[in-house]
Amino acid sequence: MLFRSLTANVSAFFYDYQDAQYPSTVRDATTGLLESRFFNLEKVTSMGVELETVWAVTDAFVMRFNYSYLDTEIDDPRCFVDGADTGISGSLQADARPCTTPALGQQTAQSLDGGELPSAPNHKVAFNANYTFFTGVGNLTLGTTYTYRDEAYYSVFSRDHYLAPSYDNVDFRALWNGSDNKYTFIAFVNNAFDDTGYEAAGASMSAWGVQSRSLSLTAPRTYGLEVQFRFGN
Repeated sequence: MLFRSLTANVSAFFYDYQDAQYPSTVRDATTGLLESRFFNLEKVTSMGVELETVWAVTDAFVMRFNYSYLDTEIDDPRCFVDGADTGISGSLQADARPCTTPALGQQTAQSLDGGELPSAPNHKVAFNANYTFFTGVGNLTLGTTYTYRDEAYYSVFSRDHYLAPSYDNVDFRALWNGSDNKYTFIAFVNNAFDDTGYEAAGASMSAWGVQSRSLSLTAPRTYGLEVQFRFGN
């Protein structure tokens, strides 16, 4: 009887893309220079499962849990130059998939076949819990949200210098609604434990052959107070 108030939705999906367009880098056959261009990948598949649940334990206590699994794969036998590759040394790294024998001082074209799509983490989790105290002068709702995002590549080249690590995050929120519904106070703390999160990863190669790597970070701990007033009847 306790679980009669539990709602769960499960969905599975499979997408088969033909000629999916993504940016890549090639070496011009005439000038020998690297150029950024868009290419239509011959085939890309994306499949996964999504779970969404809402459990109203009581009228005051509500929990939500969401989970998603995503698996992507590039199916294209062609080879492309990774503009952030460090030449022959980069093509000898464990995550490299050179199409030909690396040549001294040159960036070797890499195979994309079997790699993952950019910005496609395998696992994502979100959990939220809210409890409301009902009083004669208003309602106080206390809530917390936990999220987890798996590591993900941010390039069609599934290589370590494009990999953003996994991370998790916890937010807290308190909401007070007056009994006349004319005002609301909201206090919040986002990223309460000041954890480091990653929104993207990138890499580039300088004219001197030095590789640089960049990570786009989520916001640090932030907190604040919001006040809402409603006018009229």
